[in-house]
Amino acid sequence: MTPNIVRQIIFFIPQFVKALHFLFEDFPDFVRRGGISIETHFQYKPVGHNDNNNNFLFRTTIQSDADIINLLPEPDLFPAEADWYKLYEEKYQIHREYVNKVFHKLDGIYTVNWVVSAVLSFMPFIFFGKRIMNIWLLIIFWAIMTYLFRRYFLRHFFKLVIFLIKFWLKKDYGRLRL
Repeated sequence: MTPNIVRQIIFFIPQFVKALHFLFEDFPDFVRRGGISIETHFQYKPVGHNDNNNNFLFRTTIQSDADIINLLPEPDLFPAEADWYKLYEEKYQIHREYVNKVFHKLDGIYTVNWVVSAVLSFMPFIFFGKRIMNIWLLIIFWAIMTYLFRRYFLRHFFKLVIFLIKFWLKKDYGRLRL
């Protein structure tokens, strides 16, 4: 093995463990609720106003059908105040970091998908590897099996996983409403 492959494997293992944690811990709740909402609250008191602080929030909702809805405060609400723009930018960057963390967790589903498809595509090698002597035939066969799995079987696999999660949630939480 080359050092580059070793580095990739070492990098991949924690990513896969995090993805499995998300798949079993957070994904059922994500499906049950129909999505996730990320909120970043902040307050601003305009210069020269003696009234209370104004409350604002950034909200990003990621729905389980891949819709993303962003609700942002009006950036030009206080056009003459530089402190407003500075605070707005600071809180927006914080909100973006939270959203990126959620996207990385959701991207973990792809990691699990990749591992499942790779393992299932290697199954024929385990059973028929001794009979196929030419390594190029093995590589071509593996590539075709991976393509077929990802193209035709994967969608049904995830439908089955979501059905099982819904069934599990229905059993634990009563009637499921999505």
